[in-house]
Amino acid sequence: RIKKIKVLVVILLFVTLLSSPCFALLTEFEPGYQIATLVRHSDLVVVGTVTGADFAYREGIGTTFNTDITITVDSLIKGETNEGEKTVKFMVKGGRGVDPNTGEEVSISAEHSPKFELGERVLVFLKKTERVELNYPYGGYFIYRGNIGKRQVFNDKFSMPYTLSVDAVLDGEMVTVKGKKFIDLPVDLVVELGKASVKDFEAVKLLEDNIKGVISGTPRGSKPTLDEQTVDRLKKESKRIMDKEEVDKEDGSR
Repeated sequence: RIKKIKVLVVILLFVTLLSSPCFALLTEFEPGYQIATLVRHSDLVVVGTVTGADFAYREGIGTTFNTDITITVDSLIKGETNEGEKTVKFMVKGGRGVDPNTGEEVSISAEHSPKFELGERVLVFLKKTERVELNYPYGGYFIYRGNIGKRQVFNDKFSMPYTLSVDAVLDGEMVTVKGKKFIDLPVDLVVELGKASVKDFEAVKLLEDNIKGVISGTPRGSKPTLDEQTVDRLKKESKRIMDKEEVDKEDGSR
């Protein structure tokens, strides 16, 4: 009976956390959420403006209704853009447009597939796949981790997710629950941390511990924010990582 009570308490704890607007449970915890880990497990990461969102009907590639996305890049964090262009193209499932079979306007939703609007500025984490239904027609890029993999600019900031652990004592035993919280970070800070993480993943993970500290120290119900001093320090540390990489390259070529 004691075991059943413990299980019930743990379930109630999970439900309580899930209902919190700023704290959602993760379905998986590796590699977790933060800038460095998202960049590390992506093949292409860019910040740019959506300049194309074309509804397409295709047969024989899984979901027949798709949207072809074009992003004009202003910050390349990882990977390469299309040759000779400052754009990246990929396909997302679903969308809104005319069904060529009926001539009717349709709106198709696809689970875990983010929506894009012309003119919006976004950060996208893209990954390559050999899966046929995702590998057409733009080289197999798809949005990594669904809706998490698309971050939209609001007030010159991205709302970025971080994996945190919460310790709770249940029936005399310590239980750790993992989940994610979001914090608004300036676009240029996200870009600097992302680029630096490509050069030195472990160093940027340590930098992001500062951000996690701010989040975990923020009372529930309040919105975590970084002060300007912390933002400036993280930018300087990111630049130092980048500069060190360049110096190491120069020393190695001598």
